[in-house]
Amino acid sequence: MPRYTGVRNNDMVQHVMMKGGTELKLFRDNADRDVYLSIISANMEKYKFKIYAFSLLEDHAYLVVDM
Repeated sequence: MPRYTGVRNNDMVQHVMMKGGTELKLFRDNADRDVYLSIISANMEKYKFKIYAFSLLEDHAYLVVDM
């Protein structure tokens, strides 16, 4: 479940963090990361957001998003 802390404003850049559960990997390999990035790319126009930076690690991921 997402947590919303602090001020929420549509004009702000958001830092988004995703974590896998205990010993759960989000991405097994680069092919998984490529699929994840293609899903994000396919939805950027539809939902009108921009990704300024990202880091995709095995068990967590970070995105800097302008919504």
